[in-house]
Amino acid sequence: MDPLFDTIAAICTAPGAAGIAVVRLSGPGALAAADRALRGHGPAPSSCPSHTVHHGFVVSDHGAPLDEVLLLIMRGPRSFTGEDVVEFHCHGGHMPATRCLQRLLECGARPAAPGEFTRRAFLNGRIDLTQAEAVLDLIRSHSDRSADMALRQLRGALRETLEAARRPAMETAAVLEASLDFPEEDPVPYDRSALMTALRGCSARCRALAASCRQGRLLRDGIRIVIAGRPNAGKSSLFNLLVGHGRAIVSPRAGTTRDTIEEWLSIAGYPVLLIDTAGIASSPCEIEQEGVRRSMDELVSSDLVLYVIDANEGLQDDDQATLRGLGPARVLIVWNKIDLLHDAAPVHPQDPWPSVSTSCTEGSTAEIVISTVADLIVRSMGAQEDGAPAVSERHRVLLDAASAAFSQAADLLGSPRDDAPELACAHIRDGVENLDAVTGARFDDDLLDRIFSAFCIGK
Repeated sequence: MDPLFDTIAAICTAPGAAGIAVVRLSGPGALAAADRALRGHGPAPSSCPSHTVHHGFVVSDHGAPLDEVLLLIMRGPRSFTGEDVVEFHCHGGHMPATRCLQRLLECGARPAAPGEFTRRAFLNGRIDLTQAEAVLDLIRSHSDRSADMALRQLRGALRETLEAARRPAMETAAVLEASLDFPEEDPVPYDRSALMTALRGCSARCRALAASCRQGRLLRDGIRIVIAGRPNAGKSSLFNLLVGHGRAIVSPRAGTTRDTIEEWLSIAGYPVLLIDTAGIASSPCEIEQEGVRRSMDELVSSDLVLYVIDANEGLQDDDQATLRGLGPARVLIVWNKIDLLHDAAPVHPQDPWPSVSTSCTEGSTAEIVISTVADLIVRSMGAQEDGAPAVSERHRVLLDAASAAFSQAADLLGSPRDDAPELACAHIRDGVENLDAVTGARFDDDLLDRIFSAFCIGK
């Protein structure tokens, strides 16, 4: 049976105590199920117009009230999924939502799979695949910038950017195909140079969009900032200061931190995953050795490193060995404990790494470090595109392939080969198919399964 003929139901709100919980129905039997489950003061839901709100009680098969609810009706195709959608807004908490959902399942619905509402919106033509992916990005966003990026993509910014490359490619293919359709007649004249220019422009647009994948990844997944250094340099104190509360244990005893600790924060509007690590030093203790190994793993996968050094001890050989494996572009040396320096002279920066001097006992330290980190992030991210960047590796692979196909088509048109127009058309079609795969105009079920399995149930 085609799953689009099923009626699905799920709790859409997060578990736990809350003011309300939302249970959503979608499918051809949504209104009929609502008729059976709701006892209200007016007409049955199936007799009510779209985009209206109604009050009543969810009742058992025997008419016993299960919860008091507000009912929202959105008839297809003017709904998120493109189907008839009914939402029950019941009291928050585990039991009211669970009782409501169970009743709807008794009334003919089946449990929704992860992301199935959004999947139906895509299959019913309400959104394209980039917009479907943006729904998940918006839910997972950790900063204003990441939320703005996802919202632009949800409104179709990436699709419009892709169309700016797809349209001239299709127009170029149409001109070439017109000259090939009627070989017995005089060939349709066209300007090869103009067509080559158009194709190279399409290739450049795809290549630039693919290059923005890094920006998209950092905005979507967050900028990984690792706090590292030797034991007792003040890493956990800096971590607590930046996150704003005592998340990590702080002690004068070296080796307090033996595992990684993570917290999300927003710096300059960018999502940042701040990671505190164990002190990097040799030790006979197996637990501390494992902590050092994990610290080194985090350094490898980091986008930026705050390398903390006790200003009273200065730069040691261990520090030098660790820093040699890190590029200066992603390291900020934090000279800590400057309030304990016996010499009042300021700490000198250690070239080639940028540095900042701090004392975690002073309230201004967090502002100084965050301001410096914000400058590094902004420089690292580069100029931001007005349109939504390509935010996934899937996009990048397809865009690179499209760029190469359009470039090959342009090269062929510049060659003396007799079959150049025909071969160029084939490459253009390949490029367009890759762009269509980004938006989902061309897809297979395995791709949809991979994308929507990452969604939560109820979305």
